[in-house]
Amino acid sequence: MDKQQIIKVISEVLNREVNENTAREEIQEWDSLKHLQIIMEIEERFNVVMPVNDLSKIKSVKDILNILNIKDN
Repeated sequence: MDKQQIIKVISEVLNREVNENTAREEIQEWDSLKHLQIIMEIEERFNVVMPVNDLSKIKSVKDILNILNIKDN
């Protein structure tokens, strides 16, 4: 699992291109349902569990990468 794979999953769920600097507030489609779909898809595809306490703190793609402890390669 790397940064580009995570960004690809997020882009697929939102059906639009995103990058690590994309903020949730910039994308109208990124509502609470899409938020959960993104989390569930990442957890399922990469067999990870994101801490429930962190899910409400996600405001951007970068936040997801930080929670998953994915650093720049």
